[in-house]
Amino acid sequence: MAMFALSFAGVHLGVLLWIWVAMLTPADVMYGIAASLPLNKMVAGSTLLLLFTGKDKPKFYFDALLGLLAVFSIVLILSYIFELKPVGKADSTMDKFWKELVLAVLIIGTLHSRHRLHQAALAISLGFGFVMAKEGLIFLLTAGGHRSSGRRRPVTTTGSRSPC
Repeated sequence: MAMFALSFAGVHLGVLLWIWVAMLTPADVMYGIAASLPLNKMVAGSTLLLLFTGKDKPKFYFDALLGLLAVFSIVLILSYIFELKPVGKADSTMDKFWKELVLAVLIIGTLHSRHRLHQAALAISLGFGFVMAKEGLIFLLTAGGHRSSGRRRPVTTTGSRSPC
């Protein structure tokens, strides 16, 4: 929670905090009223607010990769708008997609120097690393009784979980 103020210090710091909060999901390790706060939305809102009202303006650029992203986005949005039969999962997928697209555009516009890219790599590493260290520690403390809640692979006809 204390790091939320960091998102008002600069747009690139807000983007880094947004990346970290998206990777870590700190609401899973908070208790009480803090667990019910939408921290990801708060960080995103403060970052966007600072983007429009702050002094540093991001340096956006356009290249072939962003062109492909734009074409993919247009195709996805058009297929969502003109779907033949409404599907409930399409709404949640579209909701996730536009949020990820906004974050991707902000990453491109604000994390343009080598130093800021290293900071982004550190934010991603800390986000994933905390979850991995926590799960590993719980696994060791329960002597193997705790299982990580990751995706399960289907059991094959031979009964093994091997992909072959």
